[in-house]
Amino acid sequence: MMSAQTAKLIVALKEFPIIAIVRESGPEEVVRSKVETLIEAGVLALEVTTNSTAWQKIVREYSSQVSMGVGTVNTIAHVNEAHEAGAIFTVSPGTRAEVIKRSLELGMLPFPGALTPTEVLLGVEAGAEFIKIFPAGQLGINYLKALLGPLNTVKFVPTGGISTEQAGEWLKAGATAVGLGSDLTRGSTEEIRARVAALKSHIASPSKAAQ
Repeated sequence: MMSAQTAKLIVALKEFPIIAIVRESGPEEVVRSKVETLIEAGVLALEVTTNSTAWQKIVREYSSQVSMGVGTVNTIAHVNEAHEAGAIFTVSPGTRAEVIKRSLELGMLPFPGALTPTEVLLGVEAGAEFIKIFPAGQLGINYLKALLGPLNTVKFVPTGGISTEQAGEWLKAGATAVGLGSDLTRGSTEEIRARVAALKSHIASPSKAAQ
């Protein structure tokens, strides 16, 4: 059964289909600043990776303000820690059935990483609704289109090596959402805000565009 929080995430991704990814091993203040800036700029879904400084503390502190997930979730221990911190989704670089199933048991949406059709199907069979195509930037938009031919019911979230300028093209090609990391979160507070604003002006749900 879907929780109210995971339902909120699905609605958020329909409204603004970007998952902002914070991967930062520097001082905790830097991680905190990036997260706060992204939230203030209007990001609706945010992922902090398990190799970021103080990730559990950050997730716990900001999970009430945004649909918060944890990335680089490779083990069941990571899943448990993410849930305890208040995350509502997990993101992994690969497809591990036990990680997917444990996430679902705890009421979180899993986003397993996949590269090949076989890996995609393994993720779907384990219960994943969303599949992260990784590394998507190196494969290109045509690879997503090729996957969507036989796998058109899968909700793909291309991630890795995608620029903010390219995000809209991936969505037009059939992606459900796009994961954006360093190209979105690098630089100053003002630069991050400007990138989010540019994304929001170019990527709008039909309901938003009609307003």
